[in-house]
Order: sequence, then C-alpha cells, then structure tokens
Amino acid sequence: MKIKSTTGHVIYRPLVYDFNMLEIGGSWLQKYDVTAKEYIPNRALTPYVLRPYLGVEDLDAGVKMVGTYALVNVSWTVDAQHDGIKFVLGTDYSVNDSTHELIIRQNCDSYYAGKIRFEGEYVDSRRGDTQHFSWSHDMSTVAAATSAKMILRINGNRQSCKVNVYALGDISVLTLPAQLYAGNDEVDATYHWQVFDNNIWRDINTGNTPDLWYVQGADDKNLIINRAYIQRVLLRCLSGGQSATCLVRRWYGQYDADIRFVTGKYITDDTLKCVGEANVTNRQGDISDPCKFFDIEILFDDGTGHWTSVSTSETAEVNRSELNADTTLEHKFGLLCREKTALLPITMGGKPVTMGGKFACGQFPNTERIIEE
Repeated sequence: MKIKSTTGHVIYRPLVYDFNMLEIGGSWLQKYDVTAKEYIPNRALTPYVLRPYLGVEDLDAGVKMVGTYALVNVSWTVDAQHDGIKFVLGTDYSVNDSTHELIIRQNCDSYYAGKIRFEGEYVDSRRGDTQHFSWSHDMSTVAAATSAKMILRINGNRQSCKVNVYALGDISVLTLPAQLYAGNDEVDATYHWQVFDNNIWRDINTGNTPDLWYVQGADDKNLIINRAYIQRVLLRCLSGGQSATCLVRRWYGQYDADIRFVTGKYITDDTLKCVGEANVTNRQGDISDPCKFFDIEILFDDGTGHWTSVSTSETAEVNRSELNADTTLEHKFGLLCREKTALLPITMGGKPVTMGGKFACGQFPNTERIIEE
C-alpha cells in the first residue's frame, strides 16, 4: 500500500526593521561669511559625520539586535563641490567600512545645491528575503555678511599688544594665542603669522637670517617661540581679513648691581691681595650665576685715577705687588654690568655662519662700554 503524505512549512514572520540616519557631528547646513571669508562650521575643523542605524527585531525568537554592521551592498553618494570641483572620495570625504559611517571634511560652495544619498541592504537568512534601505538629504551653504564686527586678538588683547619675555626665567618656550571674534563669539578661522624685518612684513623663515626663535605654528592660531632667541621681534597675525600685531621683547625687570671688597679694603702689613666681588640682586634676592645673564667686568683703580680691567667674572683679585705704595692714595674696585642680548645668529658678510650644520649664535652686551663714575 502506498504511503499517503502531506507537506508542512515553517513560517517565519517578517523581521521588523527600525532604520535611522544619525547625525554624529557637524551639520548639513553651513554659513559662508563673505566678510571674514570663513565657513561656519568649518568642516576642516568640525567634519560632518553621518552614521546609519538599523534595529532588527525577530518576533518569533523575541530578540532585538543591531543590524548596522550586517548591512551589505552599502553605498554613499556625495554630490557636492568646493571651488567648483566635485568632492572626491578619500580626499574630501571617507566611509568607515565597519560602521558605514560617512565623514565629510570639505566645505561646500554656496551657489551649489548639494545632495547626500545612502543605499544599503539587509538579508534575512531565515526567509532569504532582502530588505532595501535608502536615505537622502540636501547639503547647502548660505552666504551672508557678518553683522557683528570682526576682531582679531593676540594674547587676549585687541589689535596690538606687547609681551615681555623675562630674561632670567627658566621657561624655554612661549605660546602666543590668537583668536578671531565676531562680536563676542569665537570664529573658526585660519591663521597666518608674519614678522617685521627690514621695514617690511615677511613670512617666517624667509629672510636673510634664520628666525631661530620660531618653533612652530606659522599657520596656526597658537604661535610657539623659543624665548632664548627673543631680543625684539614684531609679529603680525592675519585671519578673516583682520590683522593684529604683537611686540615680543627680552626684559630684565628691576635689578641692582654692586661691587664690594671681600679682602683688602684696608691694607695692612699682612694683606697679600685685594679681592672684589660683584653682586646682582632683584626683588627675589641675589641672582645666581649672574654672568649667565649679564656681561660683568670688574675694574681696579690703584688710586691714580686710571681704571684697569682685572676680571670678567664675579670676582677679581689684585696682588699686593700691584698696589700703589703711596698711603695717601685710595684704591677701589669698579663694576661694569651690562645686560646680555638673547642668542643671536653670527653673520659674516651679511650671511649667517654655520658650524657643524648648525647656525652659530652668541650673546653680546646690549649697551656700549663706557667707563665713567
């Protein structure tokens, strides 16, 4: 007898999908400030980031899960242009292969109506069904003039400032921050620094002598300089059609230099020599190792009215044999204390001297040598 049969089927209810496009950062809408010539937001600083989200619910198994990473056949289309040139994948925007996240780092022309489009699919392995998802949005830029006044500040000051670099300090670098404002609001902007040299403004490190004080930041809002090479430098920052200047100079503050007798102020039979000691003080007390910051020269007068240089350090010795035997004459020490310059490049024939591939530098007294009481 033949077997009679009937066929059964496993029926799965369709999956329930929840698809959304998440805006992680930036905005599809930009403003182009024609006064400052800046984009707000500037996507070079704040990229526009979109991430697809797919929630999947299996009603039969009672399970909810995230299906974003299982999306297949994903494609992004970015129809936009900058300076009349179409956006290029890998240069103006990129796609994360794992999260399918779109990152746009380029600004859009204000006269071009841009468009973003997403396509992707999810395969239900139980039923063999494929679900298609799509999403699109405009990208646009609105051009307008700034209503608030544009102001560029360096070190918190408007248009011009003066910064004293303390010569006796131990901080190796100094940061000069610049910021462009529209009224009281900070503006994302590009910055460019220049230096005043030979009566003209020029770009940093483009002169006849190297700008050894420069560390980094010529095209950044924060200019970093090496204080050891700063004597007197006039700087200018350019941003958003505005400019601001800053004078940076080497500064010693208040100090006092003096010379005293250690021995030999009064000459007796057992006096073998006269010893003088230079001392430089400020509000904090004695300055340690003053020859590091000052050009010190100690002179001696044996009472005849003629000064003789006897030392270029903090102390000086004069032997008894060099003293005048006339007891009616008064001997004395004198001190020349001159501030040293910053480290300056040494030049010959107008060209910087190099030693071992490095620029030769030196510190020099910043005033003339004048011997008078």
